[in-house]
Amino acid sequence: MKNVVKIILAIVIVVAIVAGVVLFLNNSKPKSNLPEITQAEDLIAIVNKVYEGNTENLPMLDTQVLDFVNTPETAQYATDIEDFSNIEYAVASMPMMNAQAYSLTILKVKDGANVEEVAKMVNEKAQLNRWVCVCADKVLTTSSGNVVFSIMSNAEIAQTIYDSFKALAGGIGEEYVREFEQPEMPEDMMPEDTTPAATEE
Repeated sequence: MKNVVKIILAIVIVVAIVAGVVLFLNNSKPKSNLPEITQAEDLIAIVNKVYEGNTENLPMLDTQVLDFVNTPETAQYATDIEDFSNIEYAVASMPMMNAQAYSLTILKVKDGANVEEVAKMVNEKAQLNRWVCVCADKVLTTSSGNVVFSIMSNAEIAQTIYDSFKALAGGIGEEYVREFEQPEMPEDMMPEDTTPAATEE
């Protein structure tokens, strides 16, 4: 009888410890104000909210659901990532004219996947020189709940749209920022100094 009591007591203690750990982890995550995402169109609704009052300096945009199952090439171009195994839904907002450096992506991460790892990957994979004649100044990425948000454009526009998402989301995760780095020109391609040498009189 004593052994049975000890076993029951041990089980109760283990359950209490597990419940405490789960409660701690849940409380340690910033609370997201974003609505529950049950379909890709819910992500479009978030994008539209982010744009409210911030469209003055934006190009003409096309916001669309990405089908990474049937048209993976389009999804890869829009997000710069190739692995969608942890992504449930994806939406991209891009200029109708491709000569403008602007790209917004928002992803719903699958339950059980590491949202922070996805956010970090999205930021690291972003090609700021994706366009032919222009480059984005910076890419800003973060997460809220199970949603990853990323924006790249010129510095002012990117920051404005990013701040709008943060205000809408409430609690956010880690923030990832990467700026465009101008590639160094090889020495043999550097222009020669044609300034006449100073002569002594």
